[in-house]
Amino acid sequence: MGNPVLRGRSEEVPVDLIKSPDVQSLVRDLVETMREYQGVGLAAPQVHESLRIFVAEIPQEAELKIVINPLISPLSEDTISTWEGCLSIPRIRGLVRRSSSVKVSGFDQNGNPLQFEAKNFLSAVVQHEADHLDGILFIDRMDDLQNLCFVEEYVRYHHKS
Repeated sequence: MGNPVLRGRSEEVPVDLIKSPDVQSLVRDLVETMREYQGVGLAAPQVHESLRIFVAEIPQEAELKIVINPLISPLSEDTISTWEGCLSIPRIRGLVRRSSSVKVSGFDQNGNPLQFEAKNFLSAVVQHEADHLDGILFIDRMDDLQNLCFVEEYVRYHHKS
């Protein structure tokens, strides 16, 4: 937090460049970094690249999502509140309300059109990562900053085992 790349709108990746060595290397780096730091998502601005790319992987669902130039559309007016953290804001958690189900479209790592629906926790993750591409951090989405805490206090008072 504090790096200007996290607060700007990222650039679209030209579709004909998706298969380029630079973009492919960035995608591999995003996946590797997300897994190394035990995250469930990571966006290119978080590694100082102002490009519209994010990756997401929910360990229980075991399906890696790589999304380039995403468009996110709510599928209903229903919302969920989840405790979010961010590799760009370490050791902090905050309660954020988001759409409970969204449609995600864009391109995969091979430049093919991609579309899927995300519900519940995955919906929150893809919205969180897509926000990074527009310079928005989860703390900007919080309704009440009293629901912002250090991870140790989150585990102690809010985490449900």
